[in-house]
Amino acid sequence: MDPQRLPMGPSHTRRALAHWPPADEDISSAELQPAQVPIRRLHIKVAPPEGTSISVSHSIHSDLANRLPLIPSSPHPPSTTSLEASTATMGSTNVEFKNPATATILEAVKARRTVYGLKPESPVSDEVIESIVRDAVLHVPSSFNTQTSRVVLLLKDEHKKVWDIALQAMEGLVAAGALPKEAYESSTKPKLEGFRAGYGTVLFFVDYDALKDIKEKFALYADKFDPFALESNAMSQYLVWTALTSEGFGANLQHYSPLIDEQIQQTWNLPASWKLDAQLVFGTPTAAAGEKAFAPIDDRFKVFGKSA
Repeated sequence: MDPQRLPMGPSHTRRALAHWPPADEDISSAELQPAQVPIRRLHIKVAPPEGTSISVSHSIHSDLANRLPLIPSSPHPPSTTSLEASTATMGSTNVEFKNPATATILEAVKARRTVYGLKPESPVSDEVIESIVRDAVLHVPSSFNTQTSRVVLLLKDEHKKVWDIALQAMEGLVAAGALPKEAYESSTKPKLEGFRAGYGTVLFFVDYDALKDIKEKFALYADKFDPFALESNAMSQYLVWTALTSEGFGANLQHYSPLIDEQIQQTWNLPASWKLDAQLVFGTPTAAAGEKAFAPIDDRFKVFGKSA
């Protein structure tokens, strides 16, 4: 359960927060929401700003396989039975792609995992990180080209401020009796401190005010544009997450709205129309991601009209 979705009644809030944060999950907003949608002009802020122009050519590296040990899949190899089950479940087939880059992209997709063990180090320059986020802001698609995603990249000490804000917000809930102190001390606080121990945070926002004109123009679909904007934002989150992973980072996606929204806005003087959706925490991984389980693919994917 995300804090932004907590029921508002005091008793419901106490019960919900007693189980916060949830168990570790390898899941992102992009995985929860079918995406199809990005962004107008470049709307990206980097803290701390250096005021220098850069030119960085970034692409998914062909030596991705050599980078994968940075995020090992599991410290314990599965048994033969589980390997066979995994192969059958995923429906693995050997195909030859027309463009070798397709295989590279898909390997990057498979390598992306939720990683909580992070340290405040970077395997690449800050310019490379900025280039990844900048390209996501510019090139991820959006419904009717509404370009509603807004992104803030925070590094080092600026990144730590996000999680100081979150810690303060949670401590306020404890003081108000909305969150049991024992649950906070044993679970919530260590997890927030783990996020703070990373190298950076990417804040993803949606500017719903930018949808006013398109909603008036297509009034019949007006109620669809907010979800479309979230789907586009989720694609940006997923792209940045995957690209950072391919550069050797570990990362995890968090949702602490609305608890931290006001302080986030004030701390970095952001427009009121920017509504916080997610926080992507990243750093050099200190531990492997947990084993990832897959539901049967045949229950989730069907093909019709396939050539023999």
